[in-house]
Amino acid sequence: MLFDKFKNTNGRYFIYYLFFVFIIELIGGYTVFIDRNREFLGLRDCLLNTPFLNNFWWYNITWKIVAVILLSRFYQKVLENESFKRILKVSTILFTIFAFFYVGFNWDIYLNKSLIVLKLTGSIIVLQCVVFYFLELLNSEKNIACFSSLEFYVSAVILIWWLTTMPLDFYNVYFDANDKSYIKLRYGILFIANLLMYLCFSLSLIYSKPQNK
Repeated sequence: MLFDKFKNTNGRYFIYYLFFVFIIELIGGYTVFIDRNREFLGLRDCLLNTPFLNNFWWYNITWKIVAVILLSRFYQKVLENESFKRILKVSTILFTIFAFFYVGFNWDIYLNKSLIVLKLTGSIIVLQCVVFYFLELLNSEKNIACFSSLEFYVSAVILIWWLTTMPLDFYNVYFDANDKSYIKLRYGILFIANLLMYLCFSLSLIYSKPQNK
């Protein structure tokens, strides 16, 4: 079992994170499940004219807020530089407070649309995690052994994924629901990026060597 492999290392926190992401996607898929199963048409009718007909409310709170906080906690465990850990901790607390008030003052948007502002601010926290990790790695004696480290591959994959998908959020400003070409391009890029990301995470868990805490 992969968990047994990393149970005495910081890698177990990343496994917790991936399990949480799996739960997010499992529950968030209820909209597709309802749409594709005729026996649930009655339930769909009950959800008409309610925010629960779509899953924006679910992903806004779980993916854009909670998942960012959990990933930050993982890196706070991984980082050894106290200054980096302190900055990341304070940044995460400020992000959490900002997210709480932003949702409170934009409740209708929270229920019915994807909160791009939270996606961007959350991405700053994620980028901060990765940058701090690589800066610490460059200034440590562990850079030779990093190629067998789970944290190294996780950070590299997250950085590549971030650089690939972040431009899509900026283009959302010009999003037109009638632009079928853009919709196909966007979802094609996201599908491939997410598929490769989770594939790389899986391979990293399998082939990397556990590091001592």
